[in-house]
Amino acid sequence: AGLLWNARPAEVGAHFAGCKSCAAFVAESRRGPAAIPGIDADAVFGKILARVETQAEAPAAPSRPSLWARLAAFFDVRAMGALAAAAAAVIVFFALRPSTQPGTPIGGDPFGVRAKGDLALELVRKTPGGAERMVSGDKFGANDEIRFVVTLPDKGRVEIVGVEASGDLYTAWPLPEHQADPVLPKGSKQSLPGAVQLDGQPGTERLYLAFCPPTTAPACTSAGAEAAPHCAEACRLTPFVVVKAAP
Repeated sequence: AGLLWNARPAEVGAHFAGCKSCAAFVAESRRGPAAIPGIDADAVFGKILARVETQAEAPAAPSRPSLWARLAAFFDVRAMGALAAAAAAVIVFFALRPSTQPGTPIGGDPFGVRAKGDLALELVRKTPGGAERMVSGDKFGANDEIRFVVTLPDKGRVEIVGVEASGDLYTAWPLPEHQADPVLPKGSKQSLPGAVQLDGQPGTERLYLAFCPPTTAPACTSAGAEAAPHCAEACRLTPFVVVKAAP
């Protein structure tokens, strides 16, 4: 009616003047809530005004991050956790990885960390009072008499070769006088028969336990003074560093 009144006021006015239904509707509309039986208009308007004032005074609720912001934060946290786990895995891997180079790292063990029952070579030196277990990198005296102790993860052929400071390779076990079967069973700390005597030449030598399938000969050749020898492809090597002190 308002729109029509603004567009054609004369026509609308004439219609309202002659229309009883329209006149009654307009009069009732102007009364507002008072036109509804049982309604207190003043109370209704008071409640509406109080509600508006309460909402105006209340602190604004904190805005919730958008869906994209929450997803970005989630993946950032997941990514940081994954990076931290990967970094920890790398640290553990390099801390426990066995050394593949001859020599004696901290602790005197050239193999790094070995699993129990894995391939290992130990030397036992004869002393006036009995015997002494030696660690790779320990100092030996000229002409010390030593025996070999091996740990084998499976049955296999065993040979111990040495590489002198000059790079020359020699067989330390078995020697003809040992009259020993080089094929040994699986087992820990097996003492090899026979003993060998170190020469009196001071310097560093490297001994290698070559462990091969029972029917495979090691056939090792020298690769230099500080390098592991070349042996048959099916064989495994474990080093032991011998430091011979001057007489």
